Order: sequence, then structure tokens, then C-alpha cells
Amino acid sequence: DKVITAWNGMMIGALARGGAILGDGILLAAAERAASFLRSNLYDEGRQTLKRRFRAGESGLAGQLDDYAALVAGLLELYQAGHDPEWLRWAITLTESQIRLFHDQEHGGFFDGAGDATLPVRLKGGYDGAEPAGNSVAAMNLSLLGTLTANEKWIEMSRTTVAAFAAALNAQPLALPQMLCAWQQTQAKPRQVVIAGPPGREDTVSLMATVFSLYDPGRIVLLAESGVNQQFLAASLPFLNQMGMIDGKATAYVCQDFTCQLPVHDPESLHRQLIPGTKPPK
Repeated sequence: DKVITAWNGMMIGALARGGAILGDGILLAAAERAASFLRSNLYDEGRQTLKRRFRAGESGLAGQLDDYAALVAGLLELYQAGHDPEWLRWAITLTESQIRLFHDQEHGGFFDGAGDATLPVRLKGGYDGAEPAGNSVAAMNLSLLGTLTANEKWIEMSRTTVAAFAAALNAQPLALPQMLCAWQQTQAKPRQVVIAGPPGREDTVSLMATVFSLYDPGRIVLLAESGVNQQFLAASLPFLNQMGMIDGKATAYVCQDFTCQLPVHDPESLHRQLIPGTKPPK
């Protein structure tokens, strides 16, 4: 069977999110195996570039924008589901390569393919069909990653990517629903939920399950476990150094634009903070 990088990136994201929502470790493990396969077989560590397809033991064809964007989106889901900083590091590296290879510095947005002297025209896909356009996914990725790494340049690049498709969005918004989601994300204040507690412990798992039970595609879910993951995040987001368990219990911090509400310990209180005025279903 043939492996296509972009399709597998989307699959990784779906498996990771499904595993987080359902509390299914099998789905999360499948997402991790798929990501590991792509890294081993379709990624050039030295050049930090992707190949597009793998078949019969061989990889081939240079990766296109949708390969990079879809894989980064999948890795962001995988990171938030499993909190392994290696997947976040790879997402950052791939985004740097994506910008180097495809970014249109003059008009904003990204070309579908890398520059090639044999190609007189470089195209930009502008339709979100069964597969969203690479620019739509890239705009959302840049907003989320820019917030995660305190990289204002990437946040601004997300805005200019959306702006590059302003005419199409105004004329036919239904053709670019994923780009509209990215636009909405660029207009909103960043939202974070930080869970402080040992990974896998019952009270930590319970708080995580509450967060993932509520759909919010622009929200970032972080784990402060007093280990390598928290250290990695705190290098860009120093406020995370101050977040930890209280009274030995797993603790949730609901934040908007890095301003946090009072910490809570129980799922019901966390649910009320995430959706004020409501109670979790019994």
C-alpha cells in the first residue's frame, strides 16, 4: 500500500484527538506509531524536509505544502493528547522548513510547491474540500504554534496568510470554511488550559477528560508535570514555571490571553470555568 504524508498527517490528528476524547490509549498509540513511521521513512533529518509518498520500501517525491501543514496539524493534536515534547519539537522544525520552502514573502500565504526553475507559475490552492487547502491548515497551525512558542512573527504570518485569501473569503466564504476557522482564531484571544499533575494519575486523567469532552478547536491544552515537558514549554512561556499542583492534588488553570482564573481541582468546577453557567452531564 502507498503512504501519502498529508493523508497520514490528518489521520494522526484524528487518532490522537479520538484517543484524548474517548480516553482510549490504543488510538493514541496508533497515532504515535504512524508519526514515528513518517519520521523514520519520509523525513530527511539532515535537510529537515519531507517526502510525499512511500511504497514498497521506498520514499519519493518532494513534500508539498499540504504534506507539511497536515502533518504539523496532526503533531499538534498528538502533542496535546500525549504531551510528549518531541512531537512539538518536530512540529516546530517542520513549520520552519515549510516557511523556508513555500512562503510567499511578497503577497503572503504559501505556494503549494517549492520553487523550481522548471515551473513558470507557482499556485496557491484556495478551496477547502474533503481535504482542506494547505494554506487554511497552515494559517491555523501558525496561530497555535505562535502562541505555544511566544513567536509573534508566526502569529502575524497566520494573519497575513488569511489576508492573502481575503478576496476569495469575501466572494465565496463557503469555499474556504477551514480558512474561516483560522480567521476566527486570529481574531480571538489565545485560550489555554493547563493541567498540573503527574501524567496517568487518576485525578490528572479526570481533569484532562473534562477538557477534551468540550469542543474548542482554538484552545491549547498543556500539561505541567514538573518534568521535561513543562521545562520545554516554560522556555517560551515562563508563566508555566509558576504552575503546579496545590495541596498535592492535580490542579487545572483555565487561562485566556495568559490571564488565568482561580485554580480548581475537580472536574465539575473545571467544566463551569470552561463553559460558564453550565454543569457537566451526569
